[in-house]
Amino acid sequence: GFTLIELLAVITILAIIALIAVPILIHVINETKLKSQKNSIDLYGRAVDQAISRYTMETNDIPEGSFTTTDGKKLIQNDIVIDVEFKGDVVCKDIVIDSNQNVFLDSCAVNKEKVNYSVGKLKNNILAERKTYEQDGVIQTSDNFLTTEVDATKISKFYINTKGTEIPNGYSSSDCSYNQDKSVMCYWKEDFVKDNNTYYEMTIAANGEIYTPKNSLGLFDKLGYDELEELNLNGLNTKYTENMQTMFDETGYTAMTRLDLGDKFDTSKVTNMYCMFYKTGYTAMTKLDLGDKFDTSDVTNMAGMFNETGYNSMTTLNLGDKFDTINVINMSGMFQSVGYTKLKSLNLGNKFDTSKVTNMSYMFNEAGYTSLESLDLEDKFDTSNVTNMLQMFSLTGYTAMTRLDLGDKFDTSKVTNMYAMFYKTGYTAMTRLDLGEKFNTSKVTNMYAMFDETGYTAMASLDLGDKFDTSNVTNMEAMFYFTGYTKMTALNLGNKFDTSKITNMTYMFYATGYNKMTTLNLGSKFVIPTSASIDLMFGYCGKSGVLTKVIVPNEALKTKILGLGNNNVPSWWNTNNIIEVQTN
Repeated sequence: GFTLIELLAVITILAIIALIAVPILIHVINETKLKSQKNSIDLYGRAVDQAISRYTMETNDIPEGSFTTTDGKKLIQNDIVIDVEFKGDVVCKDIVIDSNQNVFLDSCAVNKEKVNYSVGKLKNNILAERKTYEQDGVIQTSDNFLTTEVDATKISKFYINTKGTEIPNGYSSSDCSYNQDKSVMCYWKEDFVKDNNTYYEMTIAANGEIYTPKNSLGLFDKLGYDELEELNLNGLNTKYTENMQTMFDETGYTAMTRLDLGDKFDTSKVTNMYCMFYKTGYTAMTKLDLGDKFDTSDVTNMAGMFNETGYNSMTTLNLGDKFDTINVINMSGMFQSVGYTKLKSLNLGNKFDTSKVTNMSYMFNEAGYTSLESLDLEDKFDTSNVTNMLQMFSLTGYTAMTRLDLGDKFDTSKVTNMYAMFYKTGYTAMTRLDLGEKFNTSKVTNMYAMFDETGYTAMASLDLGDKFDTSNVTNMEAMFYFTGYTKMTALNLGNKFDTSKITNMTYMFYATGYNKMTTLNLGSKFVIPTSASIDLMFGYCGKSGVLTKVIVPNEALKTKILGLGNNNVPSWWNTNNIIEVQTN
């Protein structure tokens, strides 16, 4: 064993070691704890930076001054509240943002000293808004692109650079950031001269992704109108944008064959897409791909959205599986003249819900005029709240469309205006038009030219259905003008075709079913009000020897029709004794 002296020596040595090691160990522990605390503050500082970044991009406003905090989760200054997403325990009572956009954290629970954080570049990469002005009550976009001196129509090449803002030699430049902090720069140089016009190569550049502003109205309006062949927006992030009205109005009008929206074209916060692609790629664009982030679930206004898009060359338009229209109220002119010349198919997708829409005037007017072969509105095309269908399908599929399927939810019970609704629809090739079982017209007041030249060449029948109630209609001028002119064999107006309130019947049945119609049944409620205009009401209706029966509900109407005169009724109707009274 150990002697007492040896045991005391060991204890002494251990005590000395403890006296030396414990302070070192305590220091190491304290340093580790301090480092952890500093890391925690650093992480919190980054969370604050990110919160300020989100706030700035959502509001286009940079906060400045002193903020108090609530458990480190909210920065509060008067009516400004910035939410901080942080899972740690750090609580800093004071946040100060100076005029240079430096962020200072003070009175932190784990560290009392001030810590300086740079906000960084993320929140600064916001593109400037396009300048606008008002003319005759209409908002117009400035000719120059963003803050540059270059006419947007004279941009022949367009690039996005996310690797820095250094200006290459030989280029002119301009600060194109929303906050004028040079976080986004535009630079350009001459590309070529053509017909005494100078065209330019344009680049927008930043260190990292570039964010479009909250209000992107007319942002790329008329960009590359003359010579731009392709527009690729990779590097552009739209996640904070709310207004895309006329964003691509007449973009690449003449030469653009392709528009690539990129993989960050996020529209989840957008509410306004009015005329967004108006005349985009008008002449040469063959296809429009909206990408997999084109989420339209918050949009309320799509009026004119694809009006004359790809007018000459676009062959297909597929809206994709995120084109959700659940909140849209206005679709007036949405597909007007889209793909006028070559569009063969229009796919609305499986989320094209129209249950809140009130205005569908001109919606498919002249859509696919030359090449569209069919239009299927599918089972989500709910029109139960629509009040206006003025010229909705006017000239749709004029040349090639053989079929128009309105679907089983085409409910027109609230519609008041059907002015020229099917004017020249399927003029050349459509063989049949079935309005479906929910085509309720009881509130309609205007049916002017509703079926004017509908199915002119090939349509053999027109079924109005059992809810075609016209008891409130006042205008039926040219309603069936040249309808089914070539091949329609019969027209039955049904038992709800009430004309008692009509004031205008001019040209109502002019040349209806002229070549092959054998029977015209006016139904049990057809009258000719004494005060109604009736010029050429039945002019050239049917052909002698072909039309053999015009069915009326009573002798009084028969007598009145025969007394309208030769200008309003073919003389052979009387000669051939074709008017037949059926009281049932």
